[in-house]
Amino acid sequence: MRPSSHIEKQLLDNNPDAIIITDENFLIEYINKAASILYGYNLEELKGKSTRIFEVPEKGIASVDWTALEQTGRWAGEAHRRKKDGSTFHASLSIFTIYDDSGKAMGYAANVKDITRTIAITDALIEKQHQLKSIFDNTADIIASIDRDLNVVEFNPALAQRIKFGFNHELKRGDYMLNYITPSKHDSFKSIYARVFKGERLTDVEVFKTLDNDHLYFETSYNPIIDEHKGVTGISIFSKDITDRVKNENALKKAFEEKDLLLSEIHHRIKNNLAIISSVLHLQEININSEEAIKCLRDSRMRIKSAALLHEMLYQNNELDRVYIKKYLPEMFNDISNSIGSKKHKLVITGDDASLLVHNAIPVGLLFNELFTNSIKHGFKDITQGEIAIDIKYKEKYTHFEITENVGVFPDGIDIESSHSTGLSLIKNFTEQLNGTIQLSKKPTTKYILSLDLT
Repeated sequence: MRPSSHIEKQLLDNNPDAIIITDENFLIEYINKAASILYGYNLEELKGKSTRIFEVPEKGIASVDWTALEQTGRWAGEAHRRKKDGSTFHASLSIFTIYDDSGKAMGYAANVKDITRTIAITDALIEKQHQLKSIFDNTADIIASIDRDLNVVEFNPALAQRIKFGFNHELKRGDYMLNYITPSKHDSFKSIYARVFKGERLTDVEVFKTLDNDHLYFETSYNPIIDEHKGVTGISIFSKDITDRVKNENALKKAFEEKDLLLSEIHHRIKNNLAIISSVLHLQEININSEEAIKCLRDSRMRIKSAALLHEMLYQNNELDRVYIKKYLPEMFNDISNSIGSKKHKLVITGDDASLLVHNAIPVGLLFNELFTNSIKHGFKDITQGEIAIDIKYKEKYTHFEITENVGVFPDGIDIESSHSTGLSLIKNFTEQLNGTIQLSKKPTTKYILSLDLT
């Protein structure tokens, strides 16, 4: 049952959908070009063969569908189909019966479309909808939208629960939003809504009084909902309960009023606690025989001691929120040198002074602890009188340190970026934490060029 004329053949071959024509026993008589491309066969390979060659047995058309085709003369649906190379695809099928002049079925024609990509996109959209709905339903924040009449259009369970708890009412679409807001605040909310309907995006902190005279604080953002004609049709509302945050901030403000006395005591206690920890580590150091373990404990004690020194200086200082480099680093250097090096090693600091605030003092202290320890243990090894010179310059918001050893050579095979040693890794990490950069020059002697943001 091939096309009976040249025009019919052109119409079929130029059809973008695959078309298959069979006899009354579903034996293939004709396929168009689109079908040949889709399935990978040419007509000669398929002629006289059953359309079952395309079926995927476990995913074929159910018998009830064939029954429908026999009863009505047509059937449309979806099924999986197999290509010549064995791969399968999701197909949209339209099958209809071809009748002769007497009304007897003489064959069938099928229109086939590969909808694999469409199905994948649809499935992805459905999954995305499920994800968005899950976020919408499970977030603790309030999400809602209202129309231009201030009626509720959409809302999530968080808002419904608030309404149920506060008003003993089941929120539903179409409810007037202002019914759930204290009347004294209506004018304020109407003003916000009016501005958003003009296209503004607003964020506001709102305070509501509870029945037990407590207060609830909400940070709410209002955004216009814009249609395809660029008109504002409604407002989306996202509201976060920040009551705990506000109460904590108020508590902190009260605490800050007493900070001078409290900070002094805190620094003193931290310093004492760190001293206790250092003493415990020292006892462990005495009672073990492993040189590697002793080294690790000693390095840890020096890091703790550098932090303790910082808190001691903050405790003794008139300014409880900062210490000064030119006072802090020499004391740290002497502690490290006396512990693991020689008392004759020297530290010389020139240039600008720099203050370390509480939030960056510890990383700076630990950074220089590693630099000094590395210089004394390795750069000044077998040397009784080494010197480290530090020149400090402040430019814009960065403090620049040029740190130079007067003797010693840094090994060629080691650099800060790729080294796996604890000390060099800490130097790199603390530099990054302080939004800084570090450069290492190895000749003629070791020199570090360090830039740190100490603001």
